[in-house]
Amino acid sequence: MRSIEMSARTVEAAVEAACEALGVSRDDLNVSYEVLEFPARKFFKTIPAKVRVTVEEPEAETVQPAAPAPERAPPRPPRPKPPPPRRRKRRLPPPPKRRPRPATRKNPSTSPPTRACRPPSTT
Repeated sequence: MRSIEMSARTVEAAVEAACEALGVSRDDLNVSYEVLEFPARKFFKTIPAKVRVTVEEPEAETVQPAAPAPERAPPRPPRPKPPPPRRRKRRLPPPPKRRPRPATRKNPSTSPPTRACRPPSTT
């Protein structure tokens, strides 16, 4: 008889995790479980569910000892990792060309008068 205690957020999840740890299916006839603690939610805390899953193994007939396994060759050393691929530098497009600003005078009162403002010339 094998048993294991497991906890998870829900009873179902705890039973599934325990069955997976024991290597059996939940639907197997020899699997039973009991709930040790039901899940609860407190103010800022969640208490997980605790279950104990038990597997009753049928009595096996007398098993003859198996012949010793033949010796295996020593394991191969691991292959070296290939170098990582080189990353290409992404070239950004050139910045847009700026047009030069027209020259402006700092003080408009010192600029020469325009044609519209000039007094009529006498010729």
